[in-house]
Amino acid sequence: MPRLSTPLLPLLLVLAVQTGCGGDAVRITEGTYAAKSAHVSSLNHVVLISLRDPADAPECLADCREMLARVDSVETIWVGTHTDTGRDAVDGNYDVGLCVGLADAEALQAYLDHPSHLELVRKWAPRAAGFRIFDVGGATSDR
Repeated sequence: MPRLSTPLLPLLLVLAVQTGCGGDAVRITEGTYAAKSAHVSSLNHVVLISLRDPADAPECLADCREMLARVDSVETIWVGTHTDTGRDAVDGNYDVGLCVGLADAEALQAYLDHPSHLELVRKWAPRAAGFRIFDVGGATSDR
């Protein structure tokens, strides 16, 4: 599958976030993860994770859901894997996609410094082949 050009990727992420980065996660009906997935946020922290062993994706998904739901500043959580829709323009060069919604830059910093986030990074950084990270937001929280 052809890789998407780097300048277009952030634009497509903005479109994805504006159409409801947390929407699909609402299908999960139990626990804190589902409750945090039912809102819209002003700042979205998007992480695409390439794992050294793609078979680790289910464990990584579960850890993202469980560990990041503990972070008070997190308003929304969406996590999943690439879906092959047969579209050449879609970049599927990752194993786990994560979108964390936050109120503002202060909430993002609280998330980044939170022990649960740091625990997740410590566990998965050695098992990852790479990360692509995007912080996407609007000029206003009015949507």
